[in-house]
Amino acid sequence: MKESSNQIGDVPSDFAIDEAEVELRKSFFCFGEQDANYLKSLHDPFTRNLQQRFTNAFYAHLQHFDEPRELLADEDTVARLKLSQSAYFHSLTAGDYGVEYVHGRLKVGVSHERLGLSPHWYIGAYCQYLTVLLPEVWALFSDQPERFIATWQALQKLVLFDISLAMETYVEAACQRLTAEHDRVELVRHEAQSHAERLEQQAIEIQRLSSIIGLPSTAITARFYGCKTLHEDNPDIFETFSTRYGQLLDLAVNAAKEKTDLKLDKELRALVDRLGLLKAGPRDVVEIHSVVMKKKLAEPTQHSQLYLDEGRVMAFEMLGYLTSFYRKFYLRPHDDSSVAYLTGNNTTSQ
Repeated sequence: MKESSNQIGDVPSDFAIDEAEVELRKSFFCFGEQDANYLKSLHDPFTRNLQQRFTNAFYAHLQHFDEPRELLADEDTVARLKLSQSAYFHSLTAGDYGVEYVHGRLKVGVSHERLGLSPHWYIGAYCQYLTVLLPEVWALFSDQPERFIATWQALQKLVLFDISLAMETYVEAACQRLTAEHDRVELVRHEAQSHAERLEQQAIEIQRLSSIIGLPSTAITARFYGCKTLHEDNPDIFETFSTRYGQLLDLAVNAAKEKTDLKLDKELRALVDRLGLLKAGPRDVVEIHSVVMKKKLAEPTQHSQLYLDEGRVMAFEMLGYLTSFYRKFYLRPHDDSSVAYLTGNNTTSQ
């Protein structure tokens, strides 16, 4: 089935060649209807006596060179390419050099670029064509010198026409691949830059939090509470709190993204109450926030700013809840039922 004039399968769509363009290019190569007839006169003798022999000899020649030989490492590939080569040899003297023929040449250029086969191998293949076919054409028209010259010139025109098509798409495909690679590198660079900016912004946020609440040094905090920070003293429990904080932050970000009203004050208070029972301080809250934010900002996401914004609000809310907790349960008397409620040991009848 013929392809449409503006669609060439594996060839880049912006490199399509229609019938008018094909005729223009053939005209530039001075390849006309008479040339097509000269080549068509070679079709029967070539396909009958030469096609298979030429194809086998051509691939035997390729085996002498490392780069082509690596591409012909398995028998299935060789068999498939031999069929393709035979089909091209058949079309070379078929007399039909319209859009479908041209599209086949364009695909060759793209295929060779994708395989990584350098252009000199493709051009060298045509050297084999011309070298082998010259005596064959002479054998057919040795008694007709003018016919021989005209036929040989027609074959040379077509070969150069084919080379120009394949090389043009080879270069176009290579340029598109390089452009795509450049775009990919730019995307990676942009993502890396954005990631660095997110981490820098996160560090600024942590520093601001620390400055606002006037955090003492770790050593002073330890002396104040009589223990190490939660992260130092019990990493597993710290990880549990961090995981829960991350889950709540995800909920807050999703709500902000979808513009829905979501209240998380009960969940945050419950989290802070458990921190308070462990005598966690503001530094522990900031450390939990910092660890979670580093993980969230390290993940590829389009919502980094939402995480920064929602995380800032949640961190301040938790610090406020922690202050309330200490004011309520450590700075003024409380009954046993309150402690039992917080620790989950409430057995009082309801």
